[in-house]
Amino acid sequence: MFTNLIQNIEKFCLNNDPMVGPAGHENYVSIINEHLGDKSQQIAFLENFTSKIDKNIRTGKSLNHENGFTKISMYKFSSGAQLRLHIFPLHEFIDSSIHSHRWNLSSYILSGEMKCKNFRLITENDEHKIFKFYDEIGGTKQCELDSKVGLVSDAQYVLFKGCSHFLNFKVMHQISKTFGSRTVSLMLSGSPQSDYSLISRSDGYQIKNRKFLTNIEITNKINEVIATHLSPAIHAVDESIDSHHKSILSSNSL
Repeated sequence: MFTNLIQNIEKFCLNNDPMVGPAGHENYVSIINEHLGDKSQQIAFLENFTSKIDKNIRTGKSLNHENGFTKISMYKFSSGAQLRLHIFPLHEFIDSSIHSHRWNLSSYILSGEMKCKNFRLITENDEHKIFKFYDEIGGTKQCELDSKVGLVSDAQYVLFKGCSHFLNFKVMHQISKTFGSRTVSLMLSGSPQSDYSLISRSDGYQIKNRKFLTNIEITNKINEVIATHLSPAIHAVDESIDSHHKSILSSNSL
């Protein structure tokens, strides 16, 4: 299951960046819907991944991210694209800062919900310090002050299970979720489009001595997700929640 999904993503990753725009996003979502459209497929996919984790598959670095979620690097493609599993905590969550990325991304929600808020920079005020945040070297990420500008909310939306979104690397954004739902997303990032990302903070800072997860820790984390959030019982609850969301959307459209 894991290998088949990787092979299908690899087909449109070859010799180009899959995340150059919405067309790449649509290709990715189509593949995910085909291979991970139901809970049994998702469980088989995750179990298959953990069974291969010690067999030199092309994974990157996985860690408990400083923003408060667990990032598991599942596969690095020859094009520079990377498939990541993001596991968010049960408690209420919000990114520690408004930020951008060095690459375009497409994110698909396997369970739970995700609230997204996008921002644009304005020059009419200088309320926010914007820092350039460089890729890590030896476990340390450096940053430097770039500018002082204003940030205005440009878009807000909520993604539920089975929904997805595309995000350009230049867009500054902030992710949050409510208490009680275990949000799990599968993200495909493209090759780096910049040497740095942007981050809004009151002061600059470094991230030092990042601790990366061992294969055993990754396996335990994924098994926890399977046991508590992708089980048949949880699936029944999810279906009930989905019906509630659909009824809300239907009533709002009247």
